[in-house]
This record gives sequence, structure tokens and C-alpha cells, in this order.
Amino acid sequence: MLTPEYLAACAAQAEEMYARLNEQITADICRRIIKTGEITDTAQWQLKQLQESGRLMNDILTDVANATPYSESELMKMFRDAGVASVRFDAAPLIAAGMNVDTGLSKPMMNVLEANLRRTNGDLSNLAMTTASNGQQEFINAMNEAIMKVQSGAFDYQTAIRQCVNDCARIGAKVSYDSGSQLNLEAAARMNILTAVNQTAAKITEMNAERLGAEYYETSAHAGARLEHQEWQGQVFKIEGADADYPNFYDATGYGEVTGLCGVNCRHSFFPFWPGISKPAYDAETLDRYANHSVEYNGVEYSDYEASQIQRRIERSIRESKRVVEGYKAAIEEATDEATAKSLKQGLTDARKQLQARRSKLTDFCNQTDRKKESIRHKASVFVPAKPKMKISFPDDITSVKGVTVDVKATLDKAMKKLESEYNIKLSQIVVEKCDKGDVFVTGYVSGEGRMAMVVNQDADFDKIIARMEKQYERGYFAGRTLEDYVAHEAFHVMLYQDCLTDAAFEAKFAEVESWAPVLKGVSKYADRSTGKVANEALAEAFVRMRNGEQVNPIAEALVKKYIGGYAK
Repeated sequence: MLTPEYLAACAAQAEEMYARLNEQITADICRRIIKTGEITDTAQWQLKQLQESGRLMNDILTDVANATPYSESELMKMFRDAGVASVRFDAAPLIAAGMNVDTGLSKPMMNVLEANLRRTNGDLSNLAMTTASNGQQEFINAMNEAIMKVQSGAFDYQTAIRQCVNDCARIGAKVSYDSGSQLNLEAAARMNILTAVNQTAAKITEMNAERLGAEYYETSAHAGARLEHQEWQGQVFKIEGADADYPNFYDATGYGEVTGLCGVNCRHSFFPFWPGISKPAYDAETLDRYANHSVEYNGVEYSDYEASQIQRRIERSIRESKRVVEGYKAAIEEATDEATAKSLKQGLTDARKQLQARRSKLTDFCNQTDRKKESIRHKASVFVPAKPKMKISFPDDITSVKGVTVDVKATLDKAMKKLESEYNIKLSQIVVEKCDKGDVFVTGYVSGEGRMAMVVNQDADFDKIIARMEKQYERGYFAGRTLEDYVAHEAFHVMLYQDCLTDAAFEAKFAEVESWAPVLKGVSKYADRSTGKVANEALAEAFVRMRNGEQVNPIAEALVKKYIGGYAK
């Protein structure tokens, strides 16, 4: 099984990468609009339009060739990682029960991966080609509309061209389907990748279930699911036939159908379930919360699903505004007369204001509905840019935090220095900021900047923290019993994600790590209670215990070595 979070990360990665390609294509279209030149003689202008149209097609095809987000090897890695994660998750209950289970990909499973990879590669190539054709037609239509506006006398050339640039950029690159429908390039790529990865993993789960002799499946669940999917999410079904306790899997979920489980754009999946061995992944309270939780926005109540759709619309509008900004910037570069340049610069100013307004709207929406993601990446996004330092030390103003004396600061610096002598740690900075109540340190990925940073909570009370360390360790709440242990915990978080250079890479790795959560319980009570990041915290706690010579879950030990072993000096 792939978790909904894992699938969301794959989808976000595809959407982000193809959105950048869409911006490049949009810039090409706007650049060619300006290169067509001012309308003087209609026949000559139309000839120039056709010439630029042909050059635009070459521009777009070059963009696609040079910037196609996924190479075949990258796609293969994505599919293989998905298959491995699925097989491991499927076998987790048996492993936890002490059974010896094969978690490798068999030859038939690899054949499925390779077949679906070839199909997805072909689908993505088709997306690119239809985008190029649509982009050329969009250019022609826009230019024809511009000439009609000018010839009507209702618009001057500068106004008509500015509107032309704005409209083309707003529409962006489109993908056409045989049904006549169209989608933005990034939306089409998102749908393609999400569906392909999920369906590939689902097929491998079927093969693995047969290998393991499973007779039941449990479906995954997540907040904000479509109404028709809420009926069966988080439940156990019989694979063949049905009985009084378990309905038939295929009949109940619509698995294999476009709108059913693992259908188009579906983030649900399923995994083998063994009555008497497996524990249900979701309790009744969680499923009820997923189904009935609502939020309020501007005085109106919305279900989680409705709120997710509102957020998606705002996010799409932000991507649209970013395309418009890039379109105007490209057009300004080609403007050869002052009047056109001035008109386009005014359009760019307006577009930037709109982009900022839409970003503010998203922030307000998330604040009102509490839909902020709870990952460490977002907690660490408050930092200002800073170059990584050769040596890491805690800032002098940490002594403003209650209980942090000069001696305590020296202890923290000594701990960090010792860890640096053991591992290559790429921590860009440490700052003192206000964090959530109860946090001591918050370490994470800085969104949009590709670096790791740490916050010391300015509201923390180190007098109490130090006084309680030993007791909390003895009762199993934390794995650490010293300040050095606490620093080591944070250093693990840094090393775990310091190779992530993009938001998409971070989200994908975070989801991959969390797929191990079912087999990492028991490292510490703190980790077990860290909803949404159990595996991340369990591995950091395991790292602390391993440094202190303590025994840990063998799977946790293997994962710690896998993820950060390469940074050891």
C-alpha cells in the first residue's frame, strides 16, 4: 500500500515540475506575440504571424526536449520506490508478529513496473506534443483577436497586445483529450503520474497478497476524500466472495473502475489484512473525524472535501498569476518601442499585485481553516536567507531564553561540535524564534530555499527541561537524557533531509519515511504520539539510543544507517 501522503507527494512533485515547464512555454508564446511586430499592412502582418507561429512550435518543442521533468531513469526510480514501499507496508503486520517475510520485488512485479513505466513514458510524451500544438493554435487565435481589436478602432496597438499577452499567459499550456476536454499541462501531468504510480503499486499489492496468502484487504483513509469514497475508506473487505463481517472488496470499492478505488486522481490504496494478526489502521473516531469534520471560512461552513477544493482553486489561481508575470517579463524583453514597453510594464505591475493578493488569500484561507500542513518543513519556513556556515554554533541571543545560561550555551555548542566531528551536517543556521507551545527545538526544511535550519523556541523554559530530562527518559517518554541527546535528535532531522534541494524532493522523502511508521512503534512514547510524523520522530529517537549504545528495533536501526550512514566521518 502507498499512503495518501506518499501519493500526494508524488502528485505535488509532478505538478510543481510541469508548472515550471508551463511557465516556460507561456513565456515563449508571449515573446513571439511581441516579435510579430506592430500592425501596419494586414497581409504582411498575417504572413509574419504565420512565420512566428512556426518558430513558436520549434520553441515549445525545444522547451519540452530540454526541460521534460522526468527522464526514464527518474520515472523508473519513482515506480520502483513506490513498489518497494508498497511491499514493505503490506508485510508490516507479519514482520511485527515475528514472521520471516520476503519483502523483495519478484520478477513478475518488476515486469509490471517496467510495463507501466513504458506506458506512462508514452503518455507524458503525448502530453508534450498536444501541448505544443495547442500552444501554436493559442498564439494564432490570440493574434487574430488582437488585429480585430485594432482594426475596429476600439483599441490601440499597445492595449490590444497587452491584453493578448495577458490572455495567453492566463490560459497557459493546455492538453487536449479525444473527448474534447482540456486541462492545464501541470494538472494533466499530476493526474497522469498520480494515477499511474497508484495503479502500479495496487497491482503489486495484489501480487504480493497472493504471495502472502492474504484473503482480506483494508483500504486506506484520509481527510477530504470524495463523498463516494468515504463510504468504503478505512474498512476491511474480503478479496474473494463475502461473509457476514466483510463485504466483497470489488463490489464495495469499485476497484478497477475509473471513479473507484485507485481510479483517476484517487489517493486511496489498499493492503493485505490478517484477522487476528493485523490491527485496523484507523479507529472509528478517526474515520468519523475524516467524514464529518468541517471548517469555517468567511462565516460559511465547509466539509473537508469542499475546503480542499477551495484551496486547490486558490492554488491554481496563484499558478495562473505566476504565468502571467513570466509572460509579461518575456514580452518586455522583446519590446522595441517605448510605448509598448511602457504598456507591458504596467501590465507586469498589475500582475504582480494580483499574484500577491492571491497568495495573501491562500494564507488567510489556511489561517481561517487551519489547513496548514503540520510537517517540519512548514514550521521552519520563517527564516531569512542565510549562507551555510562552516561551523555550527548556537546564537548568542539564545541566552535570552529562560534557563539558558552561558554554561548551558557552552554545553549545547560542545554537543553540536561533537556531532560535527562524527557526521557531515549541513545546517544553514540556528535562530531563536517563537514556536508552538511545548516545542524546545524545531528543525526542518526551509520551503523554497533547499536548506535545513533550526529554531530554538524563545518561550522554552530550560530550567524545567533540564530538571525533567532524567525522569522523562526513565518513563520512556524521550530517548534522550542529556542536552547532547536532544541536540543529536535534531541533528538527525537535519541529515535526513539535507540532500533535498526542492520542496517536491522533501515532500516525497517525508512521505517515503512515513511509510515505515507501522513498524517503528515503541522507540519512545514521544515518537508514538507524534501524529503525522511518527516515523520521522521514531528514527531520530532511535539515532539517540544507538549513539548511547542502547538496543533498538532492528528495522529502525537499519533505516537510521540507510538514511544517514553515508554522512558518517
